[in-house]
Amino acid sequence: MALSDPHPPFSADTSAESAKLNAKLTALFDALGDNTYPSGVNVTTDESFTDHVRNLDTELASIAGHASHLGYRVGMGVSQKDNDEFYVGSGGLEIGGNIYTVASQITKAVSTSEGTDHTEYVYIDPPASGNALSADDVEYSTTAPVFSDSLQGYYHPTNTDWRCIGTLTFDASNALTGAATYPASECSPRPRG
Repeated sequence: MALSDPHPPFSADTSAESAKLNAKLTALFDALGDNTYPSGVNVTTDESFTDHVRNLDTELASIAGHASHLGYRVGMGVSQKDNDEFYVGSGGLEIGGNIYTVASQITKAVSTSEGTDHTEYVYIDPPASGNALSADDVEYSTTAPVFSDSLQGYYHPTNTDWRCIGTLTFDASNALTGAATYPASECSPRPRG
């Protein structure tokens, strides 16, 4: 995969790729001061040097653009385990310009006291530090999400950094009877326009 690919697949290692390209760019700018160039850079004219720097800058922008893609989501499907637990599958999503990831399936226990047939919504509440998600970062609420055009995702209307990823259905005895990825039609942001 070329880094300039406009639609690269999800990668939890974009920070490592970005650091590597930043190191290359730093080495090139350092070379400007002493008129030497890093190994592998063959500069014969100012134009070729400019093109080389521009290409690196484009690759860095591609990584940054992908990592902070508004509304980005892949995987993280919600499914039922049993009558009091559900799963969140591996994947990643964007909240507030950061990508949060689930490396392996999460199991979350649920408990409700509604006493009626009802639906609750599964949300990701970003961790205070780091980007790896755990069961502690998965919340559920009877409050339905709303779609935010500015955030390109479904969010809790009052806990505005909680991004909705699924629904849970319960029966009158408060047993979990179903779980589904939200919205049911797609995981990605809806098309604009």
